[in-house]
Amino acid sequence: HLQPLSPVRLRLGGGNGSSSAAVSAMDATVGARVVSWNPNERVAFRYGDGEGRVALRDADGGVALGWAPVRGFAHAPRTVATVAFVATARGVVLDEGVAARVRDRYRRRQQGFSVVVDAHVGVRVGALRTGMVPIRLLCDDGVMAPRAAAGSGSSADGAVVGPMSKCQVLLFRVRW
Repeated sequence: HLQPLSPVRLRLGGGNGSSSAAVSAMDATVGARVVSWNPNERVAFRYGDGEGRVALRDADGGVALGWAPVRGFAHAPRTVATVAFVATARGVVLDEGVAARVRDRYRRRQQGFSVVVDAHVGVRVGALRTGMVPIRLLCDDGVMAPRAAAGSGSSADGAVVGPMSKCQVLLFRVRW
């Protein structure tokens, strides 16, 4: 599951408004946190290093905002694991119409995001271990955290409180 994204900082500039071909440049910082539950009693997972990418969702298509490295970790049986990263982008060029929609949705805290995490995963059951295989996590329904959660309203461990979006897992190019 994908927690509401925080921090989300978008700074739009440029565009003179006098031309239909006007463009704006955007700087962005977006924090993503994915939470995974392992309900198995004997199965453990290990994830290798990978990368996370964030994009704005828009009716005219997605706008890539940047990527960040994701550190590998072990996911023991009957535990919860969290993967977090902050993606930043500078000077992303937007059409003036897209920039106006993004500006409006950002102000109303309704901007949508897509998050993709690519890594490798291996499985361990007792003494049996598998090799590492590619895995992709697709989260297309990311939302911004409420204003109270974006600042001091966050919980003590840094997690953002709010409804989480479901993600899809692609293993061997098959959706699970």
